[in-house]
This record gives sequence, C-alpha cells and structure tokens, in this order.
Amino acid sequence: MPILSTLLNLTNFQTALLSTVAPTTLLAYTLQFAAAAPSISIESERYYDLSGSITHLSCTALSLGLPFLRAVAAGQCPGGLVGLKQYLSAPRPGQSFWWWRQAALSACVGLWGARCMFQ
Repeated sequence: MPILSTLLNLTNFQTALLSTVAPTTLLAYTLQFAAAAPSISIESERYYDLSGSITHLSCTALSLGLPFLRAVAAGQCPGGLVGLKQYLSAPRPGQSFWWWRQAALSACVGLWGARCMFQ
C-alpha cells in the first residue's frame, strides 16, 4: 500500500476533475507506451488495437474506483467488500443515486471496449 498511497498523494489536486484525470491519463500513456514496443517490433497493429481496448477498460475502471481508493487511503471507510458496499450505498450531496451518469457511461464504454477486444 505505500506505493498506492504515494501515487494518491502525488495526484491529490484541489479539483476533483484533476484528481481523476491526472492518474487516468498517466495510466493510459503508460499502457500505450508498454504496448507500442512489441507492436512496432512485430510491425502489426493487432496487438496495439488489443492494448487500446485494454487501456480503455483499465482507465474506465480506474476512474470509477479512484474515489473509493482515496476514501480508503484517507481512512474515511474500511477497505474490502464491506467498505465498498458501505461506500456505494452512501448518498452523495445532491444525488439520490450513486453517480448514475458516470456508471451508465462507463458501462457503455466497457461494452464498446469488450467488443473491440474480440474482433
């Protein structure tokens, strides 16, 4: 957990948008850079397309899970499945349901990414 805490502290910006966008962008560039080397050496776009789908799904999962990881690191809720259930059931100010827009859009992106993986 020290690595996770260090990364969360490095990306703890004042605005919630930057706190989510910065780590997600870093993840996307890291995954794409890691996939570029083998794809360039084999001269094939097949693995690069697969890595694009994996990057999409990974960034979607990170953007959904990052607020929970920050809450656990700050000691605001316990970790594990019990903490996740407690975190998801807590209402956010001004919302009657857990981030339904982000969850719906993430589900659509997940379906699109999964479709691209099996082509």
